[in-house]
Amino acid sequence: MDFLAQLIRRLLAQTPWFQKVLKVILIITATVAAIPQFLDMAGLTTLIPGSVMDIVSKIVVVSALVGAFVAQLAVSDEGK
Repeated sequence: MDFLAQLIRRLLAQTPWFQKVLKVILIITATVAAIPQFLDMAGLTTLIPGSVMDIVSKIVVVSALVGAFVAQLAVSDEGK
């Protein structure tokens, strides 16, 4: 139970500036990585095989979102 309370407290606490910048960069990376998948769904990509594009974009999106989540968990001394 203490783990969940600590997790929620860290998610809502103020994060250091470097972690904020890292989180923004990772969210932008996830957004850019999802663009090929959206283009594939719209039928606008014919040069790259769909299976390759799906796998690559999903890996990048998941890793960027996990990185953004981990960056949010780092709190400054005032946030503890």
